Amino acid sequence: MGLIGAGVAGERHAAALRVTSGATLIGLHEPDVRRAEGLCARFAIQPMALEALLEQAEAVIIAAPAGTHGRLSLQALAQGCHVLVERPIATSRDEAQAMVAEARARQLILQVGHRELPTLGGLGLEPALAGIRYFESVREAPPREHVSDVSVILDLMIQDIYVAAVLFGTRAVSVRATKLGGRGASIDAAEARVRFKGGGEARLRATRTASVRTTQWSIETGQGQMSIDFVRGVMTHSATWPNPKPFLAQDSDPVAQMLGEFITACTSPWAEVSNQDALTAMDLALQIETILSANL
Repeated sequence: MGLIGAGVAGERHAAALRVTSGATLIGLHEPDVRRAEGLCARFAIQPMALEALLEQAEAVIIAAPAGTHGRLSLQALAQGCHVLVERPIATSRDEAQAMVAEARARQLILQVGHRELPTLGGLGLEPALAGIRYFESVREAPPREHVSDVSVILDLMIQDIYVAAVLFGTRAVSVRATKLGGRGASIDAAEARVRFKGGGEARLRATRTASVRTTQWSIETGQGQMSIDFVRGVMTHSATWPNPKPFLAQDSDPVAQMLGEFITACTSPWAEVSNQDALTAMDLALQIETILSANL
């Protein structure tokens, strides 16, 4: 397996591969020499040109900036590599559809790195959660240089947009959005409200200019409420919440779990991976960006 990108996500994937059986990390492609040297030294791998990495690898992890996801995924698929691409799947619908079509035509695995799905499972939350009425997320992070190629919507909020799409399991019927921060056309903090068919609503807030990190979810169904603070490792719920699970702080690494699923898919008889929720999340993110850009 090859790794493309030596940022925060790339480091997490490299670390998770150490404890995941079935694959060996053979090299890294990273244009930033300083970052490449640091990660290669830490994990005892070699920096490689992209073409050489794609020739030698059977599968690649794309943890490069979001704006490159479509181009790099299509290049890797064209070289016969299975692809695990970090979220978002791409930054345009055309690129995403081309990726899905290329993987299908070549019978290769294309999987999007939404590790929120294993996290949901660990918390006992199922897709199309019965009776869900409301989902609220707050995701705040300090400034990070490596995410400057996209807005906070495709950088941070995309994670919780995906969660909302999975939990509600129906199409969005209305979207509202407000810019909360960012100079000029830059969107570094924003809030969005998405109403889904059936009446449920998601309220999503994200910023990448905070002084401290915050990741929180609140969920309300017809049977009760649940709140999760991922930074503090605390979960609370109402007495009526059905079959609660203790907070998994994390006793299983969702990145390693996701990688294990990817490796299994790559080494089994080919079956197409459904990326519908990832596509839905990207579409909603782009719709939110469009609304915000129109109001600048």
